[in-house]
Amino acid sequence: MWSYIVRRLLLMIPTLFGITVVSFCIMQLAPGDPLLIQLGATGLAGQTTQTREAYLIQKRDLKLDRPPRRTAEVPCQS
Repeated sequence: MWSYIVRRLLLMIPTLFGITVVSFCIMQLAPGDPLLIQLGATGLAGQTTQTREAYLIQKRDLKLDRPPRRTAEVPCQS
């Protein structure tokens, strides 16, 4: 009985990892920009300059304007 439980718990690790990878890939490959859709739903789609500014502000607030992983910055030697 205990070996069955341990085996099922150990099989859960690769299963959860696989589900995570598949979910991440689907989200990255999905078309469209959620922020742009959200701004269009609020009624700002007709006002292009305000929409652009609101889009950039929201993107900055959610930190989506940065790369997902920041590498260590190496200072330039001159």
